[in-house]
Amino acid sequence: MKRRLGFMLVVPLVLVLAACAPTNNISLPSQPLATKIAHPVASLLPHATPTPTAKAPAAPPTINPADYLINGTPNVPDSNGEWFGEWAFFTDSTKRVWCELSVFSGDGPGANCYIVPSAKAQATYPIPASVKNKCGTTDGIDTDGYGLGLGIDLQADPNNPEAGWAGCSTDYFMPPADLAKSKVLPDGGTLAVDPFTCAVASGVATCVFNDTYAGKTGTITMGIKVATFSQT
Repeated sequence: MKRRLGFMLVVPLVLVLAACAPTNNISLPSQPLATKIAHPVASLLPHATPTPTAKAPAAPPTINPADYLINGTPNVPDSNGEWFGEWAFFTDSTKRVWCELSVFSGDGPGANCYIVPSAKAQATYPIPASVKNKCGTTDGIDTDGYGLGLGIDLQADPNNPEAGWAGCSTDYFMPPADLAKSKVLPDGGTLAVDPFTCAVASGVATCVFNDTYAGKTGTITMGIKVATFSQT
């Protein structure tokens, strides 16, 4: 009984001493104090500006001429041993400028770019006074100032021009059925059909005719705001 009483007296004494002990719950910093103080010199230094990374130019779209064929069977002779192919495209999604390339094995090739009939009022390039509206007449090549042609002689005559005003903005030169089958040539795209090469940039087409027979090169550029041609 005395041992149990002695044990009971010791326990309260321990509890009293524990209650009187000072608390030392000091929270330590999670990181060294030196790292929390901004360096006085470093804060005065200019901040380095990151050098922009140069972006590589986008690769031009790959164009398959077969995707732009609207009539004919190129390089497939008919019963007469001749073949024909016609390719066409719009210069952008507005479909205001249309170009077509025609190659016939039995005659000279030809290419044209036109302002479509519904967009004639939107054309803003100057039409020379020398260009008369000769559509539907027999007085030379039909022209109305809304079309340019390559190989316009169609007979590969070295004495005749390879580029110039040609064609009219009418359904005869641009059959609705052909327009319906034509796709948009994407910006930066190039359609190559020997002997023609047509490239599109910002809705403007530039077509080149490499006439190896005549030893000449004709170029036409057609858009809503521009219509020019040259020959070398």
